[in-house]
Amino acid sequence: MDNTRPSALAAAVAGDLTDMVATSQVASFPAGRLPIGRSQAPAAARQRLRAALWFLLLGYLVVGVFGRFPWKADEPYSFGIIQEMLEDGQWLVPHVADQPFLEKPPLVYWLGALSAKSLDFIPQHESSRFAVLILVAATVLALNWGACHLWLETARWRNWLGSMNHAFSVDQADGVASRQNYGLFAVLLFAGTLGFAEQIHKLTADLGQLAGCVIALCALIRLGTASTYRRRIGLRSSVFIGATVGTGAGVAFMSKGLLGPGLIALTWLSCLSLPAYRGPASRIAALAAMVAALPWFLIWPSLLYASSPDLFDEWLWTNNVGRFLGHGDLGGTGVPLTSKVPALMLAAFPALPLALFVVVRTWREQAKGCVRWVARRDAPGHVCVALYVLISLGVLLASGSFRDNYLLPLLPGFVLLGLPTASLPSGRLASSFRRYTTVGFSLAVVVSVLLWLQLVTTGTVWPSAAGAVIAKVLPLPFDLPVSVYSIVVAVSAVLLWAYVGRRRWFDGWTASWSLGIAMLWVVSLSLLLPWVDAARSYQRVFADLRVQLGAPNCLVTSNLGESELSMLEYVTDIDAVRQYQGRSGAGDPSRPNPAAFGCDSMLVLSNRGSPPAPLDLVTWRPVWHGSRPADANERFDLYIRNTRDLLAQNSKR
Repeated sequence: MDNTRPSALAAAVAGDLTDMVATSQVASFPAGRLPIGRSQAPAAARQRLRAALWFLLLGYLVVGVFGRFPWKADEPYSFGIIQEMLEDGQWLVPHVADQPFLEKPPLVYWLGALSAKSLDFIPQHESSRFAVLILVAATVLALNWGACHLWLETARWRNWLGSMNHAFSVDQADGVASRQNYGLFAVLLFAGTLGFAEQIHKLTADLGQLAGCVIALCALIRLGTASTYRRRIGLRSSVFIGATVGTGAGVAFMSKGLLGPGLIALTWLSCLSLPAYRGPASRIAALAAMVAALPWFLIWPSLLYASSPDLFDEWLWTNNVGRFLGHGDLGGTGVPLTSKVPALMLAAFPALPLALFVVVRTWREQAKGCVRWVARRDAPGHVCVALYVLISLGVLLASGSFRDNYLLPLLPGFVLLGLPTASLPSGRLASSFRRYTTVGFSLAVVVSVLLWLQLVTTGTVWPSAAGAVIAKVLPLPFDLPVSVYSIVVAVSAVLLWAYVGRRRWFDGWTASWSLGIAMLWVVSLSLLLPWVDAARSYQRVFADLRVQLGAPNCLVTSNLGESELSMLEYVTDIDAVRQYQGRSGAGDPSRPNPAAFGCDSMLVLSNRGSPPAPLDLVTWRPVWHGSRPADANERFDLYIRNTRDLLAQNSKR
């Protein structure tokens, strides 16, 4: 059996990174072995290519963060908490519409509030989202750092697949450039993974948990890969690694609770089965991690408990333990496994198939027994990532609550596990994939531009059949404003994509897919963002409501959740009063709110799944109804109390 070159399947799905060396060099080396970091291409050309790729990735990370109102579902109440901090000084206990909201710790909201306070010349709903850039930058830099430390393990794995007869070694000068390229490809695959596309552009607590988990995981990778480089970790480095793990776990904890640090702790405990994680440096790192994590885990919970033991119990037992067990009406409960698995496969594409390919290919080659290679010894960093993925999968699939954003901490593990495929040489099938993806993304850009042209000229979409389908999710007709800035950004993204994508360095399917996703996101969101924002935010419907309200003595709300209440108060500048008291947005129907009895206006939210209780039309008179554009599920109804009934209520008081 010929073991002298990787299979055609490997070449088809993966060959990205090694195309960054000249084809003539590839041919002159034994199959499976490529020169590391010594491309024949001029250094200036390589720098231009990397710069162009970073600019495209920067556009992907920034476009869609600004220029819009908070989007449903979680972003509106996140901004509502930030508003309460800025206006009412509720920094210790997160509040929404003057009520405690203890689903999550306040770190991300603190960061958003500080961003808004520092940039007070920008509208608060925009300036607070600078926190998104900080958290995503931390995630990307940590992912790049972790991938760079995995490079040598990947190089040995690729060399082992080629069944070389001599040991693989890389000197430090050769390894730097290749590690940098490998880290860059990690960020590129991060951008191409579908589950990140919308989530990393919204201000939610999930971003803090994602950043913390990636920081801690990549520090664990650094601890394990030291043995791969045959280097001893000194005291200072051990303390730094441990402090980074503890800080990452603390950031995850203060962003969303116990899930993130629990995953990191279980991963580290599982890594003790690997020799690379049992030396003196690991013990020092563990001590440093505990010391670094203690302030994150003790200060805010202690202050919360001192402020209100009941709120502390609600946060810890109801919103952490209870959410995992599926207790209470917290949303996302009762999701069957048949729904979780498809959601996972879609969110983790294409990183999940690539990770599966690496695992299956490794097992298949080990079964042949042609060359001795042991993952526990030769790739402890990748084994650490695999353990993290398996533990995260088990916890998330077993959890009683599930939503798509819960998958975010898991996805970077798939990215790092699937990344070794980028080290394999590409072949004819990979080039065919590249051509197909290029054509597909080119057509998608053409469709986006045609939609933009029709909206700015006619306000509708032709043909009418396509317009009827689109109108179910996006408002039609719609007058789309023309923005020169948006046009420049879209054209620049297409030019950068064309410049980077036509290089043979990016022949592989992984790179062409990820580049296309990044480009398409920038083009679509830069041109069509106002259209999407009209459907995803509450700005229009509450602006219309403000005109109808006039100057009510007070506005009582019925069935509105935290997101709706936050946007209602921000857009209308009216402090609404809930019809019922209670911690949830809608309140507890068994606890009527006395403050609502004398209000002359009532706003009722109804939806297809849970219509509200019928109102007494003798007491209340309907005057307006509205909904978000293209939303056939939610409906807001405004009622005015009849004058005679209002006088009777006031006389009783």
